[in-house]
Amino acid sequence: MRILRYFCCFLFLNLPVADLLTLDPAASSLLEHYIKNKDVIISLKHIRPRRKLSISTEALFVIDLPKIKHKISFFLNRVEHLVTMDISSNSLTVSKSFLLPYNNESSTIRSLAIAFHGKQISLYIECNEVSVHSVEKGLSQLYLQSDTPSIKLFRERKYPLYFDGSIDDALSRGNCHRVRKNGNKKLLKNKTHNKDRNKRQENKRNVKISDLYLKQSDSENSKPNLISNDISNQLKSLNENLRQHNERIKKLEDIIKHYERQTDYKKFK
Repeated sequence: MRILRYFCCFLFLNLPVADLLTLDPAASSLLEHYIKNKDVIISLKHIRPRRKLSISTEALFVIDLPKIKHKISFFLNRVEHLVTMDISSNSLTVSKSFLLPYNNESSTIRSLAIAFHGKQISLYIECNEVSVHSVEKGLSQLYLQSDTPSIKLFRERKYPLYFDGSIDDALSRGNCHRVRKNGNKKLLKNKTHNKDRNKRQENKRNVKISDLYLKQSDSENSKPNLISNDISNQLKSLNENLRQHNERIKKLEDIIKHYERQTDYKKFK
């Protein structure tokens, strides 16, 4: 599949561009107008899958700077989920790929935007920036490189194509601000819900900690009473033992006295 894509790219770059895509003079003039102001965003809408694709790679548009023999070509590969950018200059081609995170072979891409901002080229799919690549020279710099600058745009005419000078204007075409606004509301709602849930959990933890502290405090307050009761019981036991001991001593004394009286009586007789 990769070899097939490279073969398709080779074929595209070595055939006249007009044989594959159509030159759009009006779009070329608009592109020239925007790149004079440095930044330009090229947007395509409703890119539908081809029926029974024999070749997975589809050319989207080509920017041609004939005075300096420089081309920037963009291809869509639904099978490998890529948008490929081929930069061809003086017969040397460098390829860079933008990954499509949530595209499949049968889905319609509602909005695709490529932003040229200085030396950075960014890809936006369905209102989201998915990838960025850096280049040696920006589009505006390449255009002004020639003394008599010229630029041409070849494109697939079945896809609506638009130009803007800012990414906000480009995204607003696909109601992206509404999507982001709704997404922000949902995000805010989720944050509020999570905050309330965390607060409830924190309150539960505080209640458990308070209960534990009270139980611990009650336990600590009851310790002196337990100690006092234990000492009192021990004193009572000692007193009882002492009383029993005194009784035994008294009995022994009585026995001794009785024995002495009997001895004295015998001696007297």
